[in-house]
Amino acid sequence: MTTLLSDTFTDTDATSLSSHTMDVGSGWTLHNGTWVITSNKARETATGSTTYVASAQASNADVTVTADITTPNATAYAGGLGFRITDSSNFWNAVFERDAAGTPYVQLNQVTTGSSTNRGSATLTSAITNATTQLQAVCNAAQIDVYVAGVLKITYASATFNQTTTRHGLAIYRDGSYAEINVDNFLVESLAASGQPAMRRGGLADSIAHPLELGHKSVKVF
Repeated sequence: MTTLLSDTFTDTDATSLSSHTMDVGSGWTLHNGTWVITSNKARETATGSTTYVASAQASNADVTVTADITTPNATAYAGGLGFRITDSSNFWNAVFERDAAGTPYVQLNQVTTGSSTNRGSATLTSAITNATTQLQAVCNAAQIDVYVAGVLKITYASATFNQTTTRHGLAIYRDGSYAEINVDNFLVESLAASGQPAMRRGGLADSIAHPLELGHKSVKVF
């Protein structure tokens, strides 16, 4: 596999994502919202009751998109990865979500002309809240697989919408009640020869990407 995009969001607080230099990649496009860096993590601060999207050009539609998502200690939040993004009205996302103090879950959504369709979801434990967890989407032709902490949670095999679109990034929903989500260690890679996600090395992702490789590290499974 090849690293196509990478960002650890190391920069001065309040730097706009559009002014920030990626570790790998030509830079971020902010399709909507106010995206800034805080404590070396990306976050979206506008609260306009919509899903805010930022993306970068990977020049490849069949990719693994991964990031470490920090959810707040809050009763409502929604955010995570965006991929195969055209603009703020046409894209895919995979997000951690909690509504009205309910059970958190991970969900795959197709957004077409601003209308969102749920293409799969799975409930998670309460440990996902107020924690940092790896979220990964594997886009392989018309199939999208979503992993949480290295565990497959969602498979959708009819993802023909935007199938050849090559921009990938972040997607976070905000309004007055949905709290901020922070994102770190963003990575987009070409698929391994098998079409399966490649193992990530370093930081949080290394400790949770493969649950069977325990060693001396603690592993969260949701």
